[in-house]
Amino acid sequence: MSGSELHFFHGDWWYLVPVGLAVVLAAFLWLSLWRARMFRRLADPALAPLLVRSSPSRRAVRRVVRVLGLALLGIAALRPQFGLEEIPMSGKGIDLAVVLDISNSMLVPDIAPDRLTGSVMEVSDLLDRMEGGRVSLVPFAGLAYIQTPLTSDFGALRMFLRSLSPADVPIPGTAIGKALSVALESLVGPQGRPDSKEASAEEVEVKPFSGSKHKAVLLITDGEDHGSAPMEVATRAQNLGIRIYTVGVGSDVGDLVPKIDDSGKETGDKVTDPDSGDLVVSRLNRELLEDIAQLTGGKYFHYSGSPLAAEIYRDIEQLEKQEYASRLEELRTDRFQFLLLPAFLLLFAELLLPRNRRDP
Repeated sequence: MSGSELHFFHGDWWYLVPVGLAVVLAAFLWLSLWRARMFRRLADPALAPLLVRSSPSRRAVRRVVRVLGLALLGIAALRPQFGLEEIPMSGKGIDLAVVLDISNSMLVPDIAPDRLTGSVMEVSDLLDRMEGGRVSLVPFAGLAYIQTPLTSDFGALRMFLRSLSPADVPIPGTAIGKALSVALESLVGPQGRPDSKEASAEEVEVKPFSGSKHKAVLLITDGEDHGSAPMEVATRAQNLGIRIYTVGVGSDVGDLVPKIDDSGKETGDKVTDPDSGDLVVSRLNRELLEDIAQLTGGKYFHYSGSPLAAEIYRDIEQLEKQEYASRLEELRTDRFQFLLLPAFLLLFAELLLPRNRRDP
């Protein structure tokens, strides 16, 4: 955003200024003609020149002053802005880590068009419903990483969501435990690490991590895990007082897993087991996700293609909220007030200008 350029906040409505000005001037002209007609009708023609001695120059001055005043009002209504100022943006809400499975199995089409596309749509819908709060995005497959740290810039989050692909993670597989561990770190920092020395397990178990009541994890996956000990991480989340809400994506029947190339596009082939050579079928593992949610005080949801974001939002909205300063945001500086004063002065002056020529 550049502050060195003049910008109009309501610039899309610029055409209303000349149109409105023309309408107002037409109304004044009609009123003037009507008054002249009524005067000629009611006054004695012989006395009319003596009663009204108009001055063409004064009429012209009044009209110019009137047009300028109305034009300045119209431009001010477009809200001109020039320059930038940093405004601290604060809010109140929860901190939510969205942990999204982007492994190959999320391309299975047992949910139209596929599991990953449907999940991205639900997360985007959830962001639309959230008022305030901060969200971090943790994609994962065989490893996990923080795509975006906690932020209230949901526009940037949606941009990253739309670009997610299994090709973003070089290690295949599904490591739910690693993903949850990274999510905890995104919420509470080093306190979320398994080797954290900031508090003993006994101390944490007696008194959950302060400030964690407004924090939660939303895990979206088909539930297949390849030995990453997710229940151990769930126990750590429980000790920290952080709830994990889980969304099981897919069906119990499942479907074949498509192969992808290095760019993340499907090749048309299906994944086969390297040992047996059999085609790999991915099915929903709801039991693991239910156990994780139950252990941490969260809730399990099943996504089968029907809209789910509203139901998820109703549950996480019940969490305790906190106030926070989210970021410094650069906003354009309004300058319309500098047009209002001369506009009102011109219109007031137009009222004070004498309308008729006086006798010497």
